[in-house]
Amino acid sequence: MKNNIATIIENERKAAGISVNELSKRSGVPYSTLAQIEKGICIPQIVTAEKILNALGYEFILMKMPVEKS
Repeated sequence: MKNNIATIIENERKAAGISVNELSKRSGVPYSTLAQIEKGICIPQIVTAEKILNALGYEFILMKMPVEKS
């Protein structure tokens, strides 16, 4: 099952019109790692997510927020 970061990365990569291979070159993250992230097989470390999102033209910001109780 895909996680939120996997969905965000895949959607933004496709919106940018670039391949996984091109994103790998731009971000410095290995192709195999990107493919696994997009498939939801693994969750990227924060540094890796930052590299990927920067390569897609986004700034990575980590925020602490309270969890909503349901």
